Amino acid sequence: MSVNLQALDKLGLSAATKATTTTDTSKSSQMGQDMFLKLMMTQLEKQNPLKPQDSSEFLSQLAQFTMVTGIQELKNSFSSVASTMSEGQALQAASLVGKRVMVESNQGVLGATGGLSGALSLDANSSNVTVQVLNAGGATVRTLELGDRKQGNVPFTWDGMLDDGVTAANPGTYTLKAEAVVEGETVALAPHVAAPVQSVTLGGSQGIEVDLGVLGRHKLADILEVLN
Repeated sequence: MSVNLQALDKLGLSAATKATTTTDTSKSSQMGQDMFLKLMMTQLEKQNPLKPQDSSEFLSQLAQFTMVTGIQELKNSFSSVASTMSEGQALQAASLVGKRVMVESNQGVLGATGGLSGALSLDANSSNVTVQVLNAGGATVRTLELGDRKQGNVPFTWDGMLDDGVTAANPGTYTLKAEAVVEGETVALAPHVAAPVQSVTLGGSQGIEVDLGVLGRHKLADILEVLN
């Protein structure tokens, strides 16, 4: 809480103010609530009764101090709310460990016993929606033909089989390339991929983050959907 000392000059408190700072010239030119009230009372006690201080100046300074006090109290309240929200986010993030979440990524992991799932977000009705699965060498090993789709969320799943429908792909990390035809033009889409949360990092430089293994770390706000 602080009020600029220069504003007290008009109340006849400049002398008292200077007396408090002569022993330490490096002190701030701001004062706290207790000092302000003490100087205010001193000024009232010592003013000339035949020539009292202008009440308008007194009320103006008092209003200024009240406003500063209110702003500081409001700031403290917001700080308390922010701290509570941060703690709530931490608990929420910790509860995600072991669950599968959806984040935006052009990579997906094919497990030894399961497929790879994700979704696309279409801003408009589209035709010939496809998702290509590329191996580490950049070769397409599977093309998922999703056909005509309406605006909105479009889920997709790769069962791990190659284009021949017989051979199973090796487990590992694959790149996803999604496209759709919108009003006659082919546009690229950003895939959303599902992955399990392996751990949660709290208090880092990026805030709360979830570790999705091969897909890396993502902010809590990057999670688009919690699947299970």
